[in-house]
Amino acid sequence: MSNEASGRQEAPDHQAPRLNPWWLVPLFLGALAEAMLFSHLIACANPELRPGILATVGGDTQSYLLPMDHLVDEGQYYTLNMQGEKTLAGRMPYYAVPYLLLRLAGLPAADIMAVLQAALFALALWALADLLVRETRSRWCGYLFMLAGGLSGHFTSYLPAILPDAIGASLAALAMHRFWLTEKRDRASDRWLLGGILAALILVKPYFAPLIALIPLRWLYKSRNLRQTAARSVILATPLLIMLAPWWIRNALVMGRFFPFQQDMYAGYGYSSTELRSRSFAQAAGEDGVVWWDPYSMASCMRLDPQPPSRYTWPEYFKDGTVAGFNQVVAAYKTFQAAPTPEHAATAEALMDSVQNAYIQQYPLHYYVTNHFNALPRLLFHSGSANLPVHASNPCYGSWQFLLKLAASLAYWASLAGLLLGIAWAFADRAANLWLWLVVPLYLALFFSLVVVAPEWRYFSGAFLIDLWLLFRIAPPALLKVKARLAKRT
Repeated sequence: MSNEASGRQEAPDHQAPRLNPWWLVPLFLGALAEAMLFSHLIACANPELRPGILATVGGDTQSYLLPMDHLVDEGQYYTLNMQGEKTLAGRMPYYAVPYLLLRLAGLPAADIMAVLQAALFALALWALADLLVRETRSRWCGYLFMLAGGLSGHFTSYLPAILPDAIGASLAALAMHRFWLTEKRDRASDRWLLGGILAALILVKPYFAPLIALIPLRWLYKSRNLRQTAARSVILATPLLIMLAPWWIRNALVMGRFFPFQQDMYAGYGYSSTELRSRSFAQAAGEDGVVWWDPYSMASCMRLDPQPPSRYTWPEYFKDGTVAGFNQVVAAYKTFQAAPTPEHAATAEALMDSVQNAYIQQYPLHYYVTNHFNALPRLLFHSGSANLPVHASNPCYGSWQFLLKLAASLAYWASLAGLLLGIAWAFADRAANLWLWLVVPLYLALFFSLVVVAPEWRYFSGAFLIDLWLLFRIAPPALLKVKARLAKRT
């Protein structure tokens, strides 16, 4: 049985085929064209969301850019939260550093940032495709991977958005690429590059930080050499520590406090206690209390005048008394949103406490067991194309845009198939070590469904390229294996 058929591919060497770096050019141009297309469609429906030519803004954009604007205009890094108070250490400044430098240079900062995001995506796509070619010894696997990833509106629709989602996913893919190379060969340069990429990833997406601690454990397991692992761990952590040190020193001087990334879990947004209580109330019932712009979430039902309008319906197991109690909570919370007085806040929170206690007594199995897993299918199983600005109410809508939705859905479900194949392959062929590629997607899935309980689809986009890579790494060799067995029988 060949290494390719069995999945036990040896380390890439100088004889393995490679992917021409010139592929970066069409990949970048294609990514830029898709970013321009989606930016155009977004601007058609909501012109205010595209302040320039290419870049688009979202709900969190200003939390990254405004502190830099204040730093330039007023000499202080801060933003104002929902209570009108200064947030001195909400978002870390690292994602917006290019924006700051470009603005100081008098250039269209946001638009150039979107171009840079497209370029980084092209690099990540090429790097994984090249690794795929070396692993499978087939350039066609690399070509098909680039085609599937490059034409996926599921991911490329994030490219023009001035938010760290696209750059975070690209950095996650590049980190996995470099980590895999450290598995295959013993080079200090790979470890330094891995540390640098991981530092950049954590600086724009701090929730990836726990993953950096898993790598030394892997190295120790492989080498059984504590001193060697410690030395390599220093290399791994040094870039992150160097980059974080100025932020830590600044916060100590300005705020007299130490925290690793941001001042609180909510980046200093200043949510009211009633808003946070509404989230935990929905989560206690196994529902989504965060993503109010998803019309099928409980959060949209509890929102005053949500856009799009809520289509949420109460779970089928709710009895009439439960529905009545929840409706009372919704009414009280909407009253608070319309007039956020202390009295309305107290009424809404008291109702939430009362109805939640009644729910726990009536449905203990749901509360203590099954509800904890409800967010996972919401995070993973969806069309993969709902995030596209393609809908009949868009003035620029055309029937041909169905192809965009179809391509996005096919690519997302292909990536999900890669994740499921990877899980199956991890049990079937442990020697291939492909289970290492499962760490990022499984971490994101469990963290945002079980820990944070915020099943917003874009949070799982960080695993898209990794899951898609698994599909093309596992499926072709598996098909060759089946073909070889059938040929022997005939």
